Amino acid sequence: MMIAPLLISLSVASLAVYLRISTQEEIVKVSAGAIAIIGLLLSLYFAPMWIKALLLTFPLFNNRFNTLDFFS
Repeated sequence: MMIAPLLISLSVASLAVYLRISTQEEIVKVSAGAIAIIGLLLSLYFAPMWIKALLLTFPLFNNRFNTLDFFS
């Protein structure tokens, strides 16, 4: 199982997103944003297959969700 690398990459990405939101310096915001994107891509790589399948099938039902007006 690749649960440990998944949790590590998600925690690094979450910390980078928090740092991007909380800081005022531009270079820190840019580098934290880049680290967050890399961390999220790594977490998708280490995620179990059922999470990947769920993420791939969600856009197929997006039109149905918009017509039911759940998110507005």
